[in-house]
Amino acid sequence: MGRLVPATEPAFAGSLYVHRYCGVFDGHGGSRASAYLKTYLVQQIASLSDPADRAQLSACMLDLDNQFLSTEHKEEGSTCTFALFWPAEQKDAWHVLVANVGE
Repeated sequence: MGRLVPATEPAFAGSLYVHRYCGVFDGHGGSRASAYLKTYLVQQIASLSDPADRAQLSACMLDLDNQFLSTEHKEEGSTCTFALFWPAEQKDAWHVLVANVGE
């Protein structure tokens, strides 16, 4: 049986305009990829004209991956599961978009 290793930069949460978000990172081979995601993921999402647009979000994730791969720590990795929430037209209802990115 393998040993359990705690996640290195485990989570983030906050708000982005009308969107709310939260995420969990699972860094492996070191904590730098998770720290990078924690720092830059929200900035990248905030730069999108529509953060809930799947095509924009996918392109954003690929761009973020390429940016990290250009750093000296490209041998490290992380997965990230995050969710965006935004109000629906119906009272007390929310839209939810969940994404999982990484190796």
